[in-house]
Amino acid sequence: MTWGIPNRITLFRIAATVLLLFVFYLAPDDRKFTVFLFLTVFNVIIDVVDGNVARILGQETNSGKFFDAAGDRLVKTFILCTLSQMGVFPWFLTAFHLGVKNQFFELPAFYVEGELKEKSRIRQELPFYYALTYNKPWIGFGVVLNHLIWLALIYDAFSRPLLTPAGRMGLYALFFVHSLVRAIPLVSIYEYLDRGLAQPREIPCD
Repeated sequence: MTWGIPNRITLFRIAATVLLLFVFYLAPDDRKFTVFLFLTVFNVIIDVVDGNVARILGQETNSGKFFDAAGDRLVKTFILCTLSQMGVFPWFLTAFHLGVKNQFFELPAFYVEGELKEKSRIRQELPFYYALTYNKPWIGFGVVLNHLIWLALIYDAFSRPLLTPAGRMGLYALFFVHSLVRAIPLVSIYEYLDRGLAQPREIPCD
């Protein structure tokens, strides 16, 4: 993997997120919401910038795409684990999102995309997966939704009581449902793997 400018931006994003989460953890309760709001805006901006920089500079690579996607998941892991450790977000949802959605669905998707390589092949072989996974407005909506849920929970926990127990459960359910919906197109990844495994392989003759 070449360490071009886009990959350096992704690495900077990961390091800055860790630092901001540390500040968030140590900040007084009346400042935690502000720190996390800054973290949210920072992540959304940097996530948009690194992809655009890669396209403008002509530095789009398969390894760079993987590094960017891995960076996204690492950032989310840091955020969810920090919020769960502080009691803002339930551990069972963190475990579901990181352990089930990321491992059982997204890791096979990384493998298949690596095998297909080109977007045109992904669109041809996995049209349903491509239609949702490469839908930038839908992906952007999910990122914003997740951060809004976390911001509401942080405000409720540290700034001012905002939510009833039913309201908190509603936000947990919304996060859970969104994770499930994001996982639906990844089912086609397993179907593709089954088709590939079912195809007879040629045995070379001596």
